[in-house]
Amino acid sequence: MLIVILIAIIILIGFSIVTFLFNRSKWEEVMRRLNRDERNDIESETTENDAGSAEEISDEGVSTHNNNTDEREESNRSHLMDLLEDMGCHPSLNEDRNLSFSYQGENFLIMFNGAFLRIWDLSWLSMKNTDDNFTLFKDATNYANFSFGPTVVLHSPDENGNIIFSSRLDIPYAANMNDGKGYITALLDSFFGLKNSLHREINRLKDDPHDRTLHDNPIGFDTASLSDPSSPQAN
Repeated sequence: MLIVILIAIIILIGFSIVTFLFNRSKWEEVMRRLNRDERNDIESETTENDAGSAEEISDEGVSTHNNNTDEREESNRSHLMDLLEDMGCHPSLNEDRNLSFSYQGENFLIMFNGAFLRIWDLSWLSMKNTDDNFTLFKDATNYANFSFGPTVVLHSPDENGNIIFSSRLDIPYAANMNDGKGYITALLDSFFGLKNSLHREINRLKDDPHDRTLHDNPIGFDTASLSDPSSPQAN
């Protein structure tokens, strides 16, 4: 009988030990999960804070860049106003703060984008696409556009079916550059060189209509709305 009681006590003690170890294991697992969840929450919060900080830094960087771009653009605009006035071009600002002026009898427009200028020589030729010479002019335009400098642009037909020819040039500009007047004069003169090149190509094609050697690699021409020469079509 005593032996039975001892065996029962031993079994009870063993069961208690096993139960304690099992509960301890479960408790440790629960604690590990809590610690892991807490750590994830902390890491997530830290990541969000870092992202917020990065966003603040990024916004600050963009703001600084935009301010610098605006200051440079305004400096270029003011400098060119004075320079063109000194050249006798009588510039004026339109509602979009673009510069319009006359040079050698042609109407020009300067658009500003930070350190860059887009110069337009607007509306110097008009013809219908049904004109017998339109194909000739289009081919000559492709060839003339191989030259360095400005590019001939054909605007989309207006309500009367007229296609307007203009030319444009994108260039960097800095108000503090040496000999800004000489630089701008050379740029404006290059527009007239482009027209001379166009006329040479027209005469060449008239003399030899079968001479289409550059047709193997024509560069094409842009189209744009004349009322909005900065439209995506003109890019």
